[in-house]
Amino acid sequence: MKGLLVAALASVASAHYVFPALIHDSVTTPDWTNVRQWTTYYTYGPVTDVTSLDIRCNVNGTTTKIGTNTTTVNAGDTLGFTVEPTSSGLYHPGPLNIYMAKAPSGTDIATWDGSGSVWFKIFEAGPTSFNASGPVWPYQTGVVTGVDKVFFTLPKALPTADYLLRIEHIAVHNAATVGGAQFYISCAQLNVENGGSGSPTPTVSFPGAYTPTDPGILYNLYSPWPQTTSDNPVVTVGVALSTSPPSLSLSSSEPFYVIVTARILSSPYPDKSITLRTDPTPLEELSNRSFNNITCVTDPSKKIVIWPIGWQFPRGIDAEDLGSHFGFVTIPPKDQGVYSVYHEIPRSKIEAADLQKGERYRVSLTDKCLGTRWWTFASLEELEGTRFVEWRAQTDASTGEQLVSGLDEIETERKRKHGDTPFTMGEQPSMLAMIPEVGEADFEVV
Repeated sequence: MKGLLVAALASVASAHYVFPALIHDSVTTPDWTNVRQWTTYYTYGPVTDVTSLDIRCNVNGTTTKIGTNTTTVNAGDTLGFTVEPTSSGLYHPGPLNIYMAKAPSGTDIATWDGSGSVWFKIFEAGPTSFNASGPVWPYQTGVVTGVDKVFFTLPKALPTADYLLRIEHIAVHNAATVGGAQFYISCAQLNVENGGSGSPTPTVSFPGAYTPTDPGILYNLYSPWPQTTSDNPVVTVGVALSTSPPSLSLSSSEPFYVIVTARILSSPYPDKSITLRTDPTPLEELSNRSFNNITCVTDPSKKIVIWPIGWQFPRGIDAEDLGSHFGFVTIPPKDQGVYSVYHEIPRSKIEAADLQKGERYRVSLTDKCLGTRWWTFASLEELEGTRFVEWRAQTDASTGEQLVSGLDEIETERKRKHGDTPFTMGEQPSMLAMIPEVGEADFEVV
């Protein structure tokens, strides 16, 4: 009866996977002999609470299942983990990380629980490229299939010692809400010989390395904000605020502007411009969600109310017609210029605030909307005659999971509506991040 129960649970959980065996010198160990067997491993279930002890070596992997065989390896060796069930493999989207933790001298690795700030990363694999269907992950071989083995190399500088080896795959297909990211984790025990003299840093603890709202843990794969699944986005845009003129004259009728300047700070193609959708970035308008109301520094009870001025989100738009509903701008290549937009503060808003000479005011960015929903490596001139298509989500009827629409489906629908007009979906939105180089600007009333 127990065997039937296990089989039934495994069938139900076939959308998930485990890492049950270690691979060394082309030899695969039996399941759960050289990898710590955690409680309810047969459910293939993930860990979803990054604050729990389970995030270290899975459910009870640091306590009740201690006693696994230790594998002897050399620093610099290539190792691997198997993925089961092999029929689906490692198919969820998301990054894969390998961590190690050195056991304290004199500690039996077979009973050590890996506590403390002792874990360091030796390997990570994020998206390898991006296409119209979304990020291309190195271990996915199809929509619902993935590899059944993953490999990595130990650092040659790794000191001779006993270590815990931790594999972690973060599945982000449901990560748009807190607790939605799925962590597939296993730990093995290693005796590393012929090591070097390295001193691995930085080190983290599990739990402690992640919070539930970290970018990449809280991550919307389908309508993403600039939250990446690795340490660095592909493109970083710096945003700076200033005013023109530097002070606001009560006796002058000349316009008073908040200036937003954007420039490319980092890019894999430094000779290329980028075009991005301005909504809802600070490049759109002063009254959108990117700005706080302008506050008086000398009298916090006073402010210039800049929003809402009448900002409206177009509803019911066709995702195919993105370019006809929103504004787009081009930012020049890295170190080849900036894009600036002048936001005028309406005189009616200034007069309503009852400003007094000598007061100082501050305009500042919020912590929202520092990113874009659509962008690509090209200028508006280069994109002339091309339709901008928005990334869309579909639901898999068999699993209920959201899937990014594939290029084939989009192409079929596009041809039905628009014939052979060229189109582009741009790059994955989450791979562009905006950072406030100068996030606030002060001015004096004169």
